[in-house]
Amino acid sequence: MRLTLPRRAISAAVRASMRAAEDRTLAQTKKMAQDTLAYAAKVSPQWTGTFAANWRLSINKSRPGNSNDEVATDAEREVPQASERDSVAVNTAVNSSGSRLSGLKVGDRIYLSTVARNQGGDEYHWDVEGGLIRFRKDNPTARANKGRILELAKAHLRAQYAGKIR
Repeated sequence: MRLTLPRRAISAAVRASMRAAEDRTLAQTKKMAQDTLAYAAKVSPQWTGTFAANWRLSINKSRPGNSNDEVATDAEREVPQASERDSVAVNTAVNSSGSRLSGLKVGDRIYLSTVARNQGGDEYHWDVEGGLIRFRKDNPTARANKGRILELAKAHLRAQYAGKIR
């Protein structure tokens, strides 16, 4: 007795299964990245909100937010206007163009980055990350961790997703 399998049907079924697995993988990867973006924006220290608002996700190249996306006016810079988890800056980051990661393919890299400049145009995001700024009590996470927002975001990603993806 000889059994002949329909090669074309089997090949089509395998291709369809691979496409479905790739789509699931991409959807889960996007969700992980978007969750990590939201976390980084929420735990970022805020004065005017620019640092937190400029967190961005990008594909294959770091593209932080435009620090000209000012959340505060010059007058508001004199006195703290925001604190950790304030929604204006967090929503600006989470709802930014690119956060949906349209065009992501298997094998692409996802970058999480931010940039912020003070009134004089000096970049201060590395000062925040390095813990070189005295954080107000309104920013408890950054204060307790001496900045290091990227380290906190990586730890959050590991805690939420390591070994849990199906």
